[in-house]
Amino acid sequence: MSTSSTLATELRALFPNQELTKHSGRPTFSAVREIEKQIEENAGSVVSSVPGTEDYNHIFLVKTNIEWTTLTGRVPVALPINPPRVPIPNNATAARIAQINREYDIAKQLFNKTNTMKELLINQIVSCFDARFIKPLRHHATKQLSHHSIPTILRALYNYQTVKSSLVNDKESELLSTPVNLEDPLMLLFDDIEDLQSLSQAARVPKTTAQIMDLTLNILKNCGSCFTLTIMSWNDRPAIEKTWTNLKQHFEQAQQKLQNASDLPIGQTQLQQANLLAQQVAQNINQDLQHQLNILQQTVEEALHQRPTINNMSSTNNDSSYSDSSDIDDHPEPEDTPTTALKHFFEDKINSMQAEHRKQLDDFKNEIKRRSNPNNDRNSSRRGSNRNNNGRGRQRRNNDRDRSDSTNNNNGTVYREGDYERADVTKYCWTHGACGHTGDQCTRRRSGHQVKATFKDKKGGSTRFCKYVKNKE
Repeated sequence: MSTSSTLATELRALFPNQELTKHSGRPTFSAVREIEKQIEENAGSVVSSVPGTEDYNHIFLVKTNIEWTTLTGRVPVALPINPPRVPIPNNATAARIAQINREYDIAKQLFNKTNTMKELLINQIVSCFDARFIKPLRHHATKQLSHHSIPTILRALYNYQTVKSSLVNDKESELLSTPVNLEDPLMLLFDDIEDLQSLSQAARVPKTTAQIMDLTLNILKNCGSCFTLTIMSWNDRPAIEKTWTNLKQHFEQAQQKLQNASDLPIGQTQLQQANLLAQQVAQNINQDLQHQLNILQQTVEEALHQRPTINNMSSTNNDSSYSDSSDIDDHPEPEDTPTTALKHFFEDKINSMQAEHRKQLDDFKNEIKRRSNPNNDRNSSRRGSNRNNNGRGRQRRNNDRDRSDSTNNNNGTVYREGDYERADVTKYCWTHGACGHTGDQCTRRRSGHQVKATFKDKKGGSTRFCKYVKNKE
């Protein structure tokens, strides 16, 4: 085995993603984004000796210069070049000759390692898509891809699907309006924001670093007062320190401190309970409304399907000259026929149900806004400060939580694992384990999320809360 083959084998063995997900057909945004995440994990798993890449390993290979600076706050990385052999002077001493050879060996090893990493990552990308979509990228003579950077290859694959700017706006609105479940790691939120950034680039309306950070801070502000001090301390940091990596670390550490300091799991604060309850109820309302609409739609379709029979009966009773269904279809239906009246009846019912649905959602939004009012938090603090210090205040909070737990679900059961609680663990999600939604309904997915994972076949997914759930499959 050659030296280069040995090096490639050793480096590949360090990859967490040995085999990437295969995608057939025309590349889509979601498919390319999934592969981009997987190769970024692989690039970050191998230590780099290139100056300026400390703590980030080979991630610079999969980032553009702008993306690298946004992530790290550092200047773009200068890629190693294949070093030429330095001629040795005739009068060079043995020590000087040894130094020249040593410097060449170090530079050569650095180039070989970086170049081999690039080739391995490119080969992984190529293996995920049909050859006909890779062919336009190959060199016209050598048929290789090494003359392209990895970001260039990814951008070319993204271009196979036209992403409209309206989709970017919809995704951003969804992130701003969806309550953050602080029981889950904030990394899930950050992954969603990074997906939005890639989506905006594919739509050719890229988000700037300032826009991405402002969006993140606005989402975290919607969590209530729990991150107020953290946001203030972030704003006080020097501009040079305000990188995407530092922002993620800053708020992840704050979340951990909140979890350690609170006698309630952070995901069980009053605001979070309201948000999660609103999500669950809104989902139930949507499902119930859709079910009722389906039933009404089927009834309307059946009624319309019976129209020839109804009109034939009407024609017979009125001694009409039309006797078959083909004649009836050729003439407009009178406004006051039984079919028209039935159709209008169901249309009124559907409109009434939709109006009631909107009203219920508005009521929940108003309730969330009321609970998140800072004045309420200050009033609660004042009430808490008036309690004596004999421990009854804490006991009362615990009793209140016990009573709340017994009313949050049908059978009064709350499932606990460590410091966390969940009221609904009837469904399985690859990212969250046993919870209230399935994998295909999950809106905050980890990298490699498997939508078809179940309690019976978890496909390597999370096992949180699973020991409390009986397998019903």
